[in-house]
Amino acid sequence: MYLFLSPWFYDLTGNRASAWNAWIGGGALAVLAIAAMVLTYTRRKREVMGAEILDAIFAAGAVWLFVSPWVLGFSAVTAAAWNVWIVGVAVAVISLFSVYDVQTHQLPQVA
Repeated sequence: MYLFLSPWFYDLTGNRASAWNAWIGGGALAVLAIAAMVLTYTRRKREVMGAEILDAIFAAGAVWLFVSPWVLGFSAVTAAAWNVWIVGVAVAVISLFSVYDVQTHQLPQVA
């Protein structure tokens, strides 16, 4: 949600590329996070989607966030670029930890 709201926090709504990147990326990550919570809470994460697939989607989103300032041309807008770089690295670290956690602690299976 932070990424989605960040264009308003930093008054970056005038830069369309960075604002739309934050809105779409933040919204997508929020939806994925809610889906992961629901699937984990109902103990069906591995059964329904596969934990590794969900984590791979998060990791792909993290990579996109990190490269998006260069791809979309807003790397010169310091606040917007650093914002997505930091969020991208944070999402990548959390995704990698989740992959490690799933591989070392098998999720319970639904009977």
